[in-house]
Amino acid sequence: MKISAGDVILLSGKEEDIAEFISQMSLAPPMHKRDIRILSWRDGLISLGALALAVALSELGLDIVYAFLIAVLILVATRTLNFKSMYQYVEWQIVVFVGGASSRWARPSPVPV
Repeated sequence: MKISAGDVILLSGKEEDIAEFISQMSLAPPMHKRDIRILSWRDGLISLGALALAVALSELGLDIVYAFLIAVLILVATRTLNFKSMYQYVEWQIVVFVGGASSRWARPSPVPV
């Protein structure tokens, strides 16, 4: 069996045997022993609040783009959203597609004379 980067394996046995196997195979430590922050209540509440604010502002008549821009600025200002790492989650192909399509929609269509 070939184990590749990113594979998740389930091991069963004595803890000493598993630790020896992990060290021999140069694997990452088990998930429960890693110091990984999965959920932060503070970040979750701030995110939900920013989303609720954006929806409320757009319902009150503010342009939806500005409403969600305010929400993103709140997330960046409270350091809930890391400004540098957020670019890794952007689907750039979709951004380019929507940008190209919207520039086509913005042009006035020719009117036959």
